[in-house]
Amino acid sequence: ARARCAQEKQRDYYVMVGHHLITLGLCGLSFHYNYVRYGAMILFIHDASDIFLDLMKTANYLKLEGSAGLFLVEICYASCFFSWPYFRLYLLPTMIANGTSIWLWWFRPDRPELSCPRDEAEYPGVWEACETIDQVVGRATVFWSALFANALLCLLVLMHVWWNCLLVKGGYDVLFCAEAEKGSKFHQGFAKHYEG
Repeated sequence: ARARCAQEKQRDYYVMVGHHLITLGLCGLSFHYNYVRYGAMILFIHDASDIFLDLMKTANYLKLEGSAGLFLVEICYASCFFSWPYFRLYLLPTMIANGTSIWLWWFRPDRPELSCPRDEAEYPGVWEACETIDQVVGRATVFWSALFANALLCLLVLMHVWWNCLLVKGGYDVLFCAEAEKGSKFHQGFAKHYEG
């Protein structure tokens, strides 16, 4: 965190701070309500896509582009171009948001009884888990925490869409700029506009 504050403020500095606060909030919620799997998946999805992003930023700062740099920046960009949308725009909404939405449906307060599935063949152990959570935490608490988590997840996905647009824009600018500018365009474009 200290290194983050010491860096030069980029264009998306406040979005990044918001992103970190939302991610910490989601992980905190998941650990507080014992949804450890959701928090671990959020951390895994972010870390998996950050590998390619950090490699690209490092190669970019070292100016390892073109044939002199063995096309390292371009290879890292291509890896990031495909991994970022997969992890952050596909897996995060489908795996995490879908899971918390199910909790919203099962624990909605307008129903006097639990609406968790009782089919042990299709959902092994879910009914017992629902009963235990309902007795220990309470249906209203589960509902409101899942609703808050879904709102935070929506904000997180919107930030990821914005950063993905910046990533695509940076690649577009490099591909369609003049040949003489291409060498320095990767370094200047991503260092200036993309810090996500």
